Amino acid sequence: MANDRRRTQTPYPLARVNRTVATVLASARREPGLSQDALARVLGWNRMRIVKIEQGERRTPVSEFTAIARALALDPPQLLSRVLRG
Repeated sequence: MANDRRRTQTPYPLARVNRTVATVLASARREPGLSQDALARVLGWNRMRIVKIEQGERRTPVSEFTAIARALALDPPQLLSRVLRG
């Protein structure tokens, strides 16, 4: 039955948080003048993964958020505080 299999949609506040995370991470990368490609190389990731995170097309798990913060020589809790102020 169609009603039994409802699609769950991301609530607006969560979508807003994802966009804020994306904006904060992109800004933190740009501050030291690091390119997406350079960050991806440091992390051992594909550049498109960074692109999708920064465009808000991909959710960022805590483990990835922490890895990005550390790759940027930032304290993960301090970077998270930027998101919360966002």
